[in-house]
Formats: sequence, C-alpha cells, structure tokens
Amino acid sequence: GVMHRALRGREDMLRRTAELCRGAGMKVIGYYSLVYNNREFERHPEWRLRHLDGTDSRSDGSRYGCLCPNNEEYRAFVRAQLAEICGYFPFDGLFLDMTFWPMVCYCGSCRARWAREVGGAMPDAVDWADPKWLLFDLKRREWLGEFARMATGAVKSLRPEATVEHQYSTMMFYWRFGVDGNIAEASDYCGGDLYGGLAEQSLACKLYAARTKNPPFEYMTTRAPGLGDHTALKSEALLARTLALTYMHGGAPLIIDAIDPAGTLDDSAYEAVGAAFERAEKVAGHCKDARYLQDVVLHFDLTRKYDPGAGPEGVLSAERKGSVPALGALMGAARDLTLAVFVEGL
Repeated sequence: GVMHRALRGREDMLRRTAELCRGAGMKVIGYYSLVYNNREFERHPEWRLRHLDGTDSRSDGSRYGCLCPNNEEYRAFVRAQLAEICGYFPFDGLFLDMTFWPMVCYCGSCRARWAREVGGAMPDAVDWADPKWLLFDLKRREWLGEFARMATGAVKSLRPEATVEHQYSTMMFYWRFGVDGNIAEASDYCGGDLYGGLAEQSLACKLYAARTKNPPFEYMTTRAPGLGDHTALKSEALLARTLALTYMHGGAPLIIDAIDPAGTLDDSAYEAVGAAFERAEKVAGHCKDARYLQDVVLHFDLTRKYDPGAGPEGVLSAERKGSVPALGALMGAARDLTLAVFVEGL
C-alpha cells in the first residue's frame, strides 16, 4: 500500500491510537477495502474486472478501480495485505468492505474458471428463462462467497480471536452484486450501511437479525443525508430515532462521518451525534432482553433478486439496471403491516 504523507515520520501513529483506545476500554475495529483498489488497478491491468466488451470500471469516467475476486494473483495480494494488517496493530475486529461484484466480469480469470468448471463460453445475455444464465448467476454467487471466506480465513488464521464482518448492505441490492447468504456465512455478524430512511431500516434490521450468526448485527448510516452531502447534518431527533430503531431490533448502531477531504473536523456534528446516542440509549436499556412478537412472516428469497418478467437482454445494458419487484412488494407489505411504536421523549 501507499503510506499517507501525513504519517511519514509518525509511522506508529495508528498503532498508538489503537493502543490508547483499548487502554480506555474501547473496542478497535480495523477497515480494509476488497475489490476496490485504485493503486493496484493502475499497477496491474491484468487484475481488473472487465465488462463483456473489455472495458473496465473506469472506462465510463468513474474514479473507482475494481479488481477481480477470481484472479489468483489478486487473491494472494489480499492475503498478504491482511497478514500485514494483522501484524501491525492490535484490533478486536476487522470490517472488510466492498465484498461484491461491481459488474458482471468477463476477464481472463473468470473466463478460464467458467471453462474449467462448466465448459464452453460464458453467457452474454441476461435471460432468466435460460438454464445457462441461471447457472452463471449461481456461479457468480458461489465465487464471491468463496472469495469472502478466503479473506475471512486469512484473518482468522493469524487473529482467531478477532471478529470479521463483510459489507452486507448488498443483501437488499439486485442480482448484479452476486450477494445472497454468502456474505453472512463469511461474517461473524451481519451489517452494512444503508441510506433509504426509517422504513428501509426497519426491514433491513429484521433481515440482518434473521441472517446474523452472532448478535448483535450492525446497522450503519451516515450523520448526513447521504455520503455525498458529507458536510450536512441530520437533525438530532432523526439521528436519535435512527439509533433507537436499531436498538429496538437488538442491533448495534453505527453513525458514519465522511470526513471532509480537507481533513477538518466539525465539532458540532460530534456533539449532535453524542446527544442522539444519549437519547437513544434510553431505549436500548428497555430492549436489552426484548424478543420479536409477530403475527405475519414475509419471505424474501435472496437467490431471486431479479425481475422474472424481464425479457432477454444484453449483459452490458441489463447489468446497469436494478429492479427487484419482490423487494418493492416486500417493502410495501412491511410498511403496511408494521405497528408504529412511539417512545415518549424521543
């Protein structure tokens, strides 16, 4: 990796920060980005994800360089960097972000693996009535799950006491991301960041609670309306309701502060988030031993996140469209069936 210039001459700053946090009784969670890696994208064109037409993740002007989970050299690089992280500083857990397919990949590594495991050419049209496309959809999910388990295993082999969590907001995203139960299986607990408001959060929390291996699950969202509006701030009341909703589902909330690229900090944001946590933690105390009571069960098939009525379409156009009619119906049913709970003083 490339060391940030602010750390030159202060190479132990991150380690020292982690030690001070743990000395104060705080858990330390590290972060590592999978698949998305701009530096290695530039250094290793052969590791890149490739569209059917051979273009990559930056060909449309995006700033994100994305690498293929099926490339064995990239996998070895991931294992080496995770080993370096495990040896560098003490942490209690590691959050592995971006564990998904940003596109349908037709790179040399994917073509070779398909030929080895299935035979013939990879399908080039999205057709949910075609057994070959359905097999490809299954393979993409299997391959991603294997990659996630590989990364988890690399950490556990060196730090078996540490927890590992993969990004799982994609549980609610459409088929292109290649996510079903595979990410939950590779994680000690489920979690992810979502930005669709309280109704979406209520459904996501129930899904996380159902899928997580170990409670509590984690629900993340930003203190701003979205990551793009990183200097804005939600009201304290909305922040408190967001936090309380996670507590009411037996989860652990996390508020993201997307620090301004200038590196400056806004004290008023931390004061507002702190005050919101103080309000919401009153709810947490009442929910400590709570359990779900329900009259209706809604079914969401994580292996069928597509529009079955969509006709055959070329991969390049289909992969840019996200339509999960079943999820829309589920959201509507959940919204209509939910019993609103109002907490006095919140």
